[in-house]
Amino acid sequence: MLALGLMFVLTGCGVTEFYIVLNDDLSGTIEVVDLIDSQYAEEGVESREASDYSQLKLISEENIQREENGVTMVGAKKVYEFESFPQIQNIEFTVKEENGIVELTGIDANDPEKAQQEKQMSAMLRGSGYKASLSVKVPGKILETNAKEHKDGELYWDLLDESFLADGRLWVKYEKGASAVVKEEPIPSDQVKEYDIEKLALELHAAGILKGSDKGFELEKELTRVEGTLVYARLLGLEEEIAVFVNDTTIGYAMPFKDVPNWAKNEISYLNYKGLVKGVAPDMFGSEDKMSDQQFATLLLRASGYSDTKGDFVWNQAMDKAVEIGMIDEADKTFIQKEPSFTRGEMAILVYKFRFYNKCLDEKL
Repeated sequence: MLALGLMFVLTGCGVTEFYIVLNDDLSGTIEVVDLIDSQYAEEGVESREASDYSQLKLISEENIQREENGVTMVGAKKVYEFESFPQIQNIEFTVKEENGIVELTGIDANDPEKAQQEKQMSAMLRGSGYKASLSVKVPGKILETNAKEHKDGELYWDLLDESFLADGRLWVKYEKGASAVVKEEPIPSDQVKEYDIEKLALELHAAGILKGSDKGFELEKELTRVEGTLVYARLLGLEEEIAVFVNDTTIGYAMPFKDVPNWAKNEISYLNYKGLVKGVAPDMFGSEDKMSDQQFATLLLRASGYSDTKGDFVWNQAMDKAVEIGMIDEADKTFIQKEPSFTRGEMAILVYKFRFYNKCLDEKL
């Protein structure tokens, strides 16, 4: 069985959830949620996280509250970044890769006495109402697994399920880089609130597209012009070109904008030099101006080969064009435009849909 270092609750029920997003090179992120009955939390009882994540990089942390079967649970959600899957010392896996097929196998307990102790502990936790689960998002098509549920490249294990405990370990085999999903019909508008934006953000972060700060991903914050433009540059895959541009002293380009922060100057300079972005005035980029959904969708359409200057679409109707070509559906548009503001979280939805749309096009070519 996995040595996940589950959170042991001193009394009452608790919840521990692990969500791992893997990249092709087995780097990625792990989200850890630890919750305890708020009644016991008020009495000073704390959950005890036995796992040590000091070897990983903490990228976000927040206090959360959730209802579980009529019980108010409180606790924390932490997200860590890892450079390689084996770096997560609390999760014992063997990794085998051959001809693009990856096998991840949890290491079971070799000691029969230890295995029996783990089963007894699990039975006790399950009887007290404790819940523990692991979800893993793999970058490819799932071929075989003993996961209780799996869909669109995402697997789910109930770590206290008796059938799982009988097997004693988890495993999955997937085809690296293969399409994990099939395009579905548009989501009905009455179901449009089902987006898990935090998980989308984690996947985009693992792919190097969405960056956070010491405040986390700030998904409810309105998107600024400079933030949206940096995401655009990452989607175009311009990192190497920008690095060459910055170090080339023969170009003689001087960025005219006075309001671009230092952390964005390289990208904005290159995009402006190439004519991909312009300022709001000769010496102002408008870095802190709010970027609308139409403006950001315009960038995504341009990145997909459409041109507003050639009449492929009109920039203030870019969302309609995105629906027309199948990049997003009406439910996505309804959800994003439910409020006049355009947030970083809503931007993450558009980017996720954009990447899926362009991947599908590539597979058809």
